[in-house]
Amino acid sequence: MKRIVVAVDGSETSLKAARLAAEIATKFQAKLTLLYVVEPPILMDGMDDGAGQLDARYRVGDEVLRIFEKEMAAFPKLVVETKSRLGDPGDEIARAGEEADVDLLVTGSRGLGAVARVLL
Repeated sequence: MKRIVVAVDGSETSLKAARLAAEIATKFQAKLTLLYVVEPPILMDGMDDGAGQLDARYRVGDEVLRIFEKEMAAFPKLVVETKSRLGDPGDEIARAGEEADVDLLVTGSRGLGAVARVLL
């Protein structure tokens, strides 16, 4: 195993997923990528072009990645990179898992109930 991607959104669940991914990456000496997906704003007639909203969403993503990267310092031998993508989170996470020789894709349960977590 050489490359692991973990999707993060700033939630406690995604932090747990990131820590688990970091443990696995450390064990296998794999590179860990923290992935944040920026959802494009939904624009309605009469609204501006959404550039301000999009910039704000990217800033939130940058802050989440910065915080999570600091959390990964608890794993001193771990090589970490951060990436942001624009699009639907489900689609972009799946796409990230299909490219660049990713061996493992890790996500949190996003607050699902116990039964749904088991089925995930």
